[in-house]
Amino acid sequence: MSMCLNKVGLPKLIIGCCLLVLTGPLQVAALEISNAPGKIIPVGDVDYHVLCTGSGSSSIILESGLGGNYLDWSLLQPLLSSDQVTVCSYDRAGYGWSSMGNKPRIADKTAAELVTLMQRMEIPRPISFVGHSYGGLIGIALSNQPSKPIDGLIFLDSMHPDQYERFKTDAGVDVPTNPNRAIIFSSPEVISYGLRKEDAKIAYQISRKDKVRSTLYNELRNIKESMNAIRNMKWDLLPSLVLVHGRRDWDAHATDGLMEDVWLSLQTDLAQRSGGEIIIIEGGHQLQLDNPAEAAEKISTFHLGIL
Repeated sequence: MSMCLNKVGLPKLIIGCCLLVLTGPLQVAALEISNAPGKIIPVGDVDYHVLCTGSGSSSIILESGLGGNYLDWSLLQPLLSSDQVTVCSYDRAGYGWSSMGNKPRIADKTAAELVTLMQRMEIPRPISFVGHSYGGLIGIALSNQPSKPIDGLIFLDSMHPDQYERFKTDAGVDVPTNPNRAIIFSSPEVISYGLRKEDAKIAYQISRKDKVRSTLYNELRNIKESMNAIRNMKWDLLPSLVLVHGRRDWDAHATDGLMEDVWLSLQTDLAQRSGGEIIIIEGGHQLQLDNPAEAAEKISTFHLGIL
């Protein structure tokens, strides 16, 4: 969920969620906590939903972008899991089957919360962390935690702290940073993008929950604060890998196709500052759904390298 168009076709890029008017609702039965496919792990005042697969002696943690949940990884996670690697996706506080977290929702605060959750999860090290979009910012914050909870960092088409300024100055696109409440009314097509039919219905029902809408709005409202904090952190504390989308979906909507050029420039900067290799993968911003096979191959190869 990364690109939306207004009535005149101009992009409203948030990278992680879309501003679309709600269309016809899907008929889906109400979901209860007992339907959660993973485990519910209490940490303080928050009950986290965690889904771990595989049974290996090392681990990979998957972190979603803005508005995302464990279903974002439903195609990629099975490809990463094995009898040698434990792979865990989870719902951040306020998303999916996890309960609401304390506000404000900012990236470095989420990283601190995740440290405690990981301790409760008791997963084996070494641990690679995969952060998609907004999740990449959380990954940088996590790598700066004093307890050093992860051993490798993979940026999956990650946000960059300078993206809003660069889009405006270099591409002539002024991306909104103060979201309107209309953002909570995403269409079924956006919510279900790339998902299997049975997962698409669950994803849409989850997205309609008040806690999810409130959390998404709060993360977006505080996105500049998150970026400012990340900008001042060290980015090269761990082995890293930068995976970038290669399909130029935004060329049709941004002047002279400059948004894609700016995005690649930002990803190149991310690779240089983190000391990681940059690899372009065919697909759009939702690489884990567009091209899970190639993403899994690159992630698995990186993870083997830190063992």
